Amino acid sequence: MADLLMIEAVNDALHVELERDDAVMVMGEDVGRAGGVFRATAGLRERFGADRCVDTPLAEAGIRTAAACVRRRCTTTRPRRTTSTPPA
Repeated sequence: MADLLMIEAVNDALHVELERDDAVMVMGEDVGRAGGVFRATAGLRERFGADRCVDTPLAEAGIRTAAACVRRRCTTTRPRRTTSTPPA
């Protein structure tokens, strides 16, 4: 098994699921052309198209509702920056 950074594993999982199921789509802030804040969605728009990797305003509940209206299985991204303090 290859060692991956968490963000690389997320990106890989999204690629796998989008490939596996045509009903899966990714919607979120900066997920399209920019590839996500932490590059979690890098390459998705180029590989799967703009109709399955959609930039949206920041509103996860609205994104899920919109996805349900078009009968898609949707993943949403919510970038978080975590900081930790090294032990003293």
